[in-house]
Amino acid sequence: MNEQTQLEKLRPRTSVDELWPTPARNAAFERILEARSATKPPRRRGRLILAGALAAVLIPTGVGVATAQGLISGPLAEQLSFWSDHTDGAVNELNARRIAQGPGPEPGTVLSVWQATGADGTICYATVFEKAGPLDRPADTTPSWTTSACPTAEQQAMSSFGNLGGGSDGGIHTMVSAAGDAVRAELQFKDGSVREAIAAGANFAFWYQADEKVDPPELVGYDSAGKEVGRVELPNLVTNSHIPS
Repeated sequence: MNEQTQLEKLRPRTSVDELWPTPARNAAFERILEARSATKPPRRRGRLILAGALAAVLIPTGVGVATAQGLISGPLAEQLSFWSDHTDGAVNELNARRIAQGPGPEPGTVLSVWQATGADGTICYATVFEKAGPLDRPADTTPSWTTSACPTAEQQAMSSFGNLGGGSDGGIHTMVSAAGDAVRAELQFKDGSVREAIAAGANFAFWYQADEKVDPPELVGYDSAGKEVGRVELPNLVTNSHIPS
């Protein structure tokens, strides 16, 4: 008895062959294999990861990016797509939400903070200039993204008030400072004027004019009792002066 005959005898009795003839079954398998081989795995987009003082950029118009619950726009999600790559998938940019906003440099504009958190505690955030509106509104189709970072839980724990990151574009400095022990922060300008910084989770976000003829303001942080917990002279990225050590 050859091997084929042995296998036939060991095969359980079934009515499959009667209900699905061999020619039809083979043709179906061929179609499945052809469809599978034609499917290619999606390509991951590469992104340049920025660190330290981040240069501001303008988000270009983009299409083809799915959005989460209609809040984050395709162009913004496209520009923040490096969040997933940079965090090995811990943070998904499509989960980003606008968590805070404050008045921008132009009438009718705001500086807003978009943020998403990963299961491992990593937080990715980005500051964006947008048209004014409710906090939970969908993103503009072409917002102006300025700076972004993805500190890990360990890095967040080590941050203190005045740890800065940011960039400059079009005569505007856009900065983010770790909150540390501060619950409120303000910009104190040399002319005596004061502007509140935007409290955004574990950070403060703010902007100021980049003028080489005028010294930048100071960022001052306060605790819940109103006591000053820190003060830092902000950098002028145009002249590279007054950069904190």
